[in-house]
Amino acid sequence: AAVSTFAPAILSAKSPAETIGVGCIGLGTRGGNLIEAVAAAPNVKVVAVSDVYGLHRRKGVERSLNPQAKAYVDYRDLLADPQVDAVVIATPDHWHCRMVLDAVNAGKDIYCEKGFARTLAEAKLMRDALTQSKVVFQLGHQARQAACGVQAKEL
Repeated sequence: AAVSTFAPAILSAKSPAETIGVGCIGLGTRGGNLIEAVAAAPNVKVVAVSDVYGLHRRKGVERSLNPQAKAYVDYRDLLADPQVDAVVIATPDHWHCRMVLDAVNAGKDIYCEKGFARTLAEAKLMRDALTQSKVVFQLGHQARQAACGVQAKEL
């Protein structure tokens, strides 16, 4: 429920484009909620979605508020899309390392849901790739960016 009150902080990052084109990878329960938050953010447009499950892809396009959003089965095709500036990764944890590394190689800014990695080795691979790139990265934790959480930190 809290997801609808905030968008990933990566969306406030400066973009050379007037509108940030976002691709959402993984459109199950968490990804389905995140796409709505992304679609509602100012100066952001969901331009592509990716999920291996056809029903999730179709619902993702609907929830994107962009009927022209491209729907991909393979997330690598989404990463190759020049309209995509940033990605939201909300897939099962075992996909995170591969997808983060591929997104870094594609030069896409990244919001990745928790858990970050399954092993220390995966975490180090991603850390090294991210620190050697100019990619903006945010690890998502539900409600951490919500206004009530920010206000609580200020108290």
